[in-house]
Amino acid sequence: MMDEQPSTSKKVKLCDPGYEEQLMKWYEELGSDCSDIEADCDENHVILDSEHEADSETSSEVEEETNEINRERENEEMLEEEDSREIEDSDGENDNKKYYYGKNRYKWSSEPATSIRGRRAQENIVVKLPGLRPAANLGSKADPLTVWKLLFSDEVCDIILTWTNKKIGQERSKYDRKTSPTLKDLDKIELYAFLGLLAFTSLFKSNNESISTLFATNDKKYSKPTQAVLYLTKPLYHTNRSVTFDNWFTSIELVKILKERGLTCIGTLKKNKKEIPPAFLPNKNREVGTSLYGFTRDITILSYVPKKNKAVILLSSSHHHKGDDLNLKKPYIITDYNFTKGGVDALDEKCAKFSCNRRTCRWPMAIFYQLFDISTVNAYIMYESYRDNNLLQRSVFLEKLAFQLVTPELERRSTNPYIQRNLRLTILRILDKPEGENPQTKLEKLEKRKNCFLCLYKLKRRTAYLCFNCQKPICLECAKKMCPECTQNI
Repeated sequence: MMDEQPSTSKKVKLCDPGYEEQLMKWYEELGSDCSDIEADCDENHVILDSEHEADSETSSEVEEETNEINRERENEEMLEEEDSREIEDSDGENDNKKYYYGKNRYKWSSEPATSIRGRRAQENIVVKLPGLRPAANLGSKADPLTVWKLLFSDEVCDIILTWTNKKIGQERSKYDRKTSPTLKDLDKIELYAFLGLLAFTSLFKSNNESISTLFATNDKKYSKPTQAVLYLTKPLYHTNRSVTFDNWFTSIELVKILKERGLTCIGTLKKNKKEIPPAFLPNKNREVGTSLYGFTRDITILSYVPKKNKAVILLSSSHHHKGDDLNLKKPYIITDYNFTKGGVDALDEKCAKFSCNRRTCRWPMAIFYQLFDISTVNAYIMYESYRDNNLLQRSVFLEKLAFQLVTPELERRSTNPYIQRNLRLTILRILDKPEGENPQTKLEKLEKRKNCFLCLYKLKRRTAYLCFNCQKPICLECAKKMCPECTQNI
């Protein structure tokens, strides 16, 4: 055996400041002393005779595997120590780093990958200007109902009718009297009347009133947030638009997918994401107003300190450089996020002002109310896009829409002979129609005889005559005679 030589191994932690420069320095030293290194050996190194070469190869393979396992364990321990240590690092040490690493070793550069002088990159230039689509091109003028139907289409109503009637059928099977009006299948006219009433409740702020008071004399392989964003942004693919969302949706996965589909995005990031370097997390040593940037080829991560021991982390695929707004003294990513997130806040405010939302224990109804509120807001915006339309306040637009939705049901009920006459007259007054226009009020005989509604059923007295007031079949024995002048005063 050769004499034992002092160990030449050197160690440096992977995430130490300047570890790359230290590795390059050692590499140059190794290059100059190559002959000496080849002669050196570790204290456990033994020169074997040729007759033991086979055993040596086997044992060396086992040793290499063991050493590799040990090195992996040491690296994991060093990374855990480094993660806990880097959170306490000062800003000065962070500024000297060329790269940052997340807990899952996701690599961020401290400098932009590309040198872009202007603020707006090519992928942020919208190639298709917003406006009414061909399906919404109704000419220069349109009424509220027609515009609203572009959003709440007949196909949507058909789906609602199908599944509502299926639910009614399930409930109908539980009752003996299956012909009850409350168990009757829903049709489109009645559905529109219901939607019109919802519009009225949002207009008159009566969405929380009880019914009795109101009627006295609106990709499975990905995570759920990613699926939701991809579904909603599908019509915008390859238009170079920028999408803004909050931290419930934001992820590296989503940003990359949207980038492939021609969209950029800005969003706040939850602090438990593994791609975030420890240096970007809240740290008491970071000064208020300071920023840390991390770059990849397509994504930028920003950590901004608005308050002591706080940090706001944002992800953007539409910003690829450092820069601050001189007026607001905040990074451009922050100002752009604050500027674009107002669309959601504005929609929520408009929906809250005139809302049909009611307390319910059924989540489908909660979603349905929200969809209807959003459809009325967007319909009003589209209504204003038609040149020849008169400018209306949103409350007036909503009132016209509600009345147009309930009118078909009112007309149908005004001809129903089985409802009270005073109620029919009220409906005719609402429709601004005189009583004489109602053809049902003039019927005196039936084409097909029916049983008298006053006689006992077992008598089976069939008659062709109708009561002048309620339009129910009545035999001459039960009827009372009245002159024409008296009938006008009923």
